[in-house]
Amino acid sequence: LLKFLPPRTDGPFYFRYYTHRLRGASWVVCPKLSFKEKAPCPMCALGDRLFRNQNDPDDVAKGKSLYRRETFIANIINVRKPDEGVKVLRFGINLKKALLEFFSDEDEEGEEGGGVDITDPKNGSYVRIKSERNKGGWIDHMASTRKDGNAGMPYAKWAKDLIDLEALVKSTLMKSDDLKELLAEMAIDEADASEEKKGEEEEEEEEEELFPEPIKKLCSKHNLPARYSDYNKRWKCKKC
Repeated sequence: LLKFLPPRTDGPFYFRYYTHRLRGASWVVCPKLSFKEKAPCPMCALGDRLFRNQNDPDDVAKGKSLYRRETFIANIINVRKPDEGVKVLRFGINLKKALLEFFSDEDEEGEEGGGVDITDPKNGSYVRIKSERNKGGWIDHMASTRKDGNAGMPYAKWAKDLIDLEALVKSTLMKSDDLKELLAEMAIDEADASEEKKGEEEEEEEEEELFPEPIKKLCSKHNLPARYSDYNKRWKCKKC
């Protein structure tokens, strides 16, 4: 059960950006579309080039898997665990549309809902999100409200602790050279990996989750994209 929080400034309660999904749960932010950077995005360039090679089904599939995904984040509070404070929820376009249906006003993109402002600190609603796999094998997100119109704020310091969503995403940006290095590593992994199960298209899946730690640093030993290891107290790549 979640309480979605109002924005820090005027605008929608969420921040929209674009990501490239990598193998597993890893992802990187697309700098070109997310922040209109002048430098080309290596992920976009490779994905487009592979997808245009219609003579090779494998290249088309790889290109599709690298395609940028519209992604959203929002400040939330877990109503069941309010003492944990403000957290950031990451979700996709389907859940975003479901959430907007609760609103009676148009959002910045002209989309209309019809009901209640789920972010209102005093008179909003709590939101329950349920995910189910439909007959086609894809994930459906069903959002429902609880305590319509009288759901107070479960965490008193929410306004002070609101997270700057745009700054959070910008802190995860990788430089163009680092993205190219990551692509080179992916090519090595692809050569060593076995063929994935037919019909398993992970890029189409969409799940909501707390904002994860993306790949955004380089390993000091191998100079490859890495994640922070709490055990080793340093950034480690796959070769470590």
